[in-house]
Amino acid sequence: MNKPLLELNSVSKSFGGLSVINDVSFSVQQGSRTALIGPNGAGKTTIFNLISGVYEIDSGSVHLDGVDITHTPSHERCNFGVSRSFQNIRLMPHLSTVENVMLGQHSQSSFMGMLFPVSLGRNRAVVQAEEALEIAGLGTYPGQIVADLPYGVQKRIEVVRALMAKPK
Repeated sequence: MNKPLLELNSVSKSFGGLSVINDVSFSVQQGSRTALIGPNGAGKTTIFNLISGVYEIDSGSVHLDGVDITHTPSHERCNFGVSRSFQNIRLMPHLSTVENVMLGQHSQSSFMGMLFPVSLGRNRAVVQAEEALEIAGLGTYPGQIVADLPYGVQKRIEVVRALMAKPK
């Protein structure tokens, strides 16, 4: 059997005196489709927050593609192949759809590309973002301000943005 792409080993998390995740272990094989299910309050979102580094793990470890990312800051985990969307939408409401999707490319961009992502006209980042929107069936929205779009469309834009980071 191949080594897992994602592995949680005896992960625990408490908030104050309340233990919300206790000794959770599981692995996900590359290419598999895996669901994390449970009732409200079971800790599903907390587990995603631990994997993505939003919360620090109290004990245990998280490995991605064999690399221990347990103590890697959340803003660096995208370099290892971690990307996510959130339960509550976290788009930049004042930016256009294509600009929001381009934000997902930050881990793949050069320093100069980050300084001038939009001002250079139809640069490679803009073209890639527009292509991703088209593939997701959102090609009719590239210039629209996301705050003006329906919730369901905004949620799909957030997923496209997460995929632009090229997660493993």
